[in-house]
Amino acid sequence: MKLLIPALVFSACLPAAFSQEQIIPKPAEITLLKGTPARLTPASAIVSTTHDKPFLNRARQLQQMLSKGTGLPLPLKTPQEAPKNGTCIIIKKDPSLASRGEEAYSIQSSPEGIILSAAHAKGIFYAGQSLIQMMPVIFHDKKADKSSVKWNISGTPFKMVDYPRFSWRALMVDEGRHFFGEKVIKQIIDQMALLKMNTLHWHLTDDAGWRIEIKKYPRLTSIGSKRRETEIGTWNSGKSDGKPHEGFYTQKQIRDIVQYAAQRNITIVPEIEMPGHASAASVAYPFLSLKSPAEVPTTFIVNTAFDPTSEKTYAFLSDVLDEVVALFPGKIIHIGGDEVRYDKQWKGVPEIEKFMKKNNMKSYADVQMYFTNRMSGIVAKKGRRMMGWNEIYGHDVNGDGGGKAGAKLDTNAVIHFWKGDTNLGKNAIRDGHEIVNSLHSSTYLDYSYGSIPLQKAYGFEPIFPGLEEQYHSKVKGLGAQLWTEWIATPERLHYQAFPRACAFAEVGWTPAGRKDFPDFKKRLKEYGERMDLMGIHYAKDIVDQIDKSDFFNTPRLGGWTPDSVADKKLSLDASKLIKSPGRYTITLLYEKGANAVEIESVALYEGNREIARDTHPGKSGTQKENIRYILNVPAVKDGATYTVKAKLSGSGGDDSYGTVYGELP
Repeated sequence: MKLLIPALVFSACLPAAFSQEQIIPKPAEITLLKGTPARLTPASAIVSTTHDKPFLNRARQLQQMLSKGTGLPLPLKTPQEAPKNGTCIIIKKDPSLASRGEEAYSIQSSPEGIILSAAHAKGIFYAGQSLIQMMPVIFHDKKADKSSVKWNISGTPFKMVDYPRFSWRALMVDEGRHFFGEKVIKQIIDQMALLKMNTLHWHLTDDAGWRIEIKKYPRLTSIGSKRRETEIGTWNSGKSDGKPHEGFYTQKQIRDIVQYAAQRNITIVPEIEMPGHASAASVAYPFLSLKSPAEVPTTFIVNTAFDPTSEKTYAFLSDVLDEVVALFPGKIIHIGGDEVRYDKQWKGVPEIEKFMKKNNMKSYADVQMYFTNRMSGIVAKKGRRMMGWNEIYGHDVNGDGGGKAGAKLDTNAVIHFWKGDTNLGKNAIRDGHEIVNSLHSSTYLDYSYGSIPLQKAYGFEPIFPGLEEQYHSKVKGLGAQLWTEWIATPERLHYQAFPRACAFAEVGWTPAGRKDFPDFKKRLKEYGERMDLMGIHYAKDIVDQIDKSDFFNTPRLGGWTPDSVADKKLSLDASKLIKSPGRYTITLLYEKGANAVEIESVALYEGNREIARDTHPGKSGTQKENIRYILNVPAVKDGATYTVKAKLSGSGGDDSYGTVYGELP
């Protein structure tokens, strides 16, 4: 029997919304048609029109996923075996989609059939993820009786062509600080796959723990993976949970997780921190550092550095990376490279000072550049490419007394931009480097929802402002970082990551011109139901509501009292906040009192001159409406005084107290 692939007619497009299309990230192109939607039934099958092995593997995977979710058999058939009755899912290899990249795909859906096309098998996987999100939410309910479910694909027939904006769409999970284990990391991988994120940046070593088995150096895990207790609250809190913490991944577990991720189009990039954040390693092997601590740190402020002057250090790290590259087949090895506390670790140390003098180095940043370029060469000899946080570029962005390196970074190194003036990122690109943009003030998922609310996450733009168009391709994409100093449970891990990871997934995939935050929030409502069924403890309360706990680490400008409410105005010094041009967010957050405040406007003054204003009605009480005000600051003068002034009034009375927060650009 010859399989008749339906010839879909796309002339009768629908003006109405795609009623059941709730895909995150939003597809690049969709054409909607009139008519009834495709529906999978017990008579349906999956049919591959190609014998290409990777495509057949993806077809089998799709069959397993869809059958598990729908309860339908959906057998895998050849065109000759395809059933005469029943809507089939047809898999095609389409070389014309190659121009959109290896992750591109198309879907054509009508009552006669659903055609999934791609130039590369990766595209078929993503087409399947889109199909899943177009099905009823009950797909994700493992316990439900699905025998009477109508498995419609979307609300109407359609044609979709979809492809990513960026090639690097990453989520970073830090297990150096807190270890979560195989089940949790696979659950995160499943969410990444559904959201079409393709890179898991796995932070496996840090001061507070070493989480990867290295057979040549067993003390890294027998000693370095354990600490006797853990600081809680915040930095320098003086409080501890009083409980031992430990854990690491065996090489067998890592191979399994790497394979699990690869089956879901996800490359795992391991991060082995160096030269800083090396306490756990140096406790296990004290020769690695010139200032090794006595035990694996129980706080998150200790930061030990490897000894960059010793050949034993480079031999050790080369040995470690031999085992790392054998476990992770991806092209990139991340070495960290951030936060070397020069003033505490290297300044005044005889071995360092002698090394600098011998090599005519003028700054401690030169010492790190020497180390970094040595490691870049070592990584390259192992057939991989080095990546690191933007300190590897040779600038002391943390103010630790390192100075600026005179030598240049190996151009083969990928720079992971997280901190400092964005001009550093642009200059690095012009110097020949590729960049992944993870600006901390926009992408750090351990930051509160007050510091990085959902809308700010969604609005992140990876292309640096002012970067010449010919360099745009050098920005490979973005990463969202989930640091875990203060995240000790899977529930909190989920809460901090989701739904902001959904927003970053759309930033990385969807064309900038098709992004729409109100539309995203509508789609997020249904996606939240899917996360509920998948056991993701996402931040339901954060999507529409804000409270004080969200403003951890957010600058506080001051607050209002009944007296200022009675005066109908509020004036707060913002000179410490306003240090550079940019888009500042001022939030007026009610705390207590019988009355809410109604806000008319918020303005910024430079001396006596108004330089920015946001006028819109807001209300801050037990219910909060539009309480964030955006101040676009065009320029900043050294030594100038800056004042935030708000016009407000009490709602039914003046008994109101609140705090005003200022968020940096």
